[in-house]
Amino acid sequence: MDHSPLRRAALAALQHLQDQDVDLSDVELSGYRFPTPSRRAGHLEEARWWVSWKWHQYRSIPYCLADGDGWLEVVAPTRSLHALLFAPGPAPAQA
Repeated sequence: MDHSPLRRAALAALQHLQDQDVDLSDVELSGYRFPTPSRRAGHLEEARWWVSWKWHQYRSIPYCLADGDGWLEVVAPTRSLHALLFAPGPAPAQA
């Protein structure tokens, strides 16, 4: 399974988030949360980042971005990986 496109997609996405100084306690990877030291200690904050592939749960993107920091979608994990990064935009101007 070392060459699995899904495994490579997950590892690449996590590496990208770590390069952006994202705490893995804030990441939900395809519906799963990591057993990080802070989560083991009982700090169960909501996810701030979501990683998904093959457009699973894509309808959740607007709701996640309303309260979170971003969504990383690996579009079609194959031999080459292509991803889209969704981030919340500026707040709408008040009328």
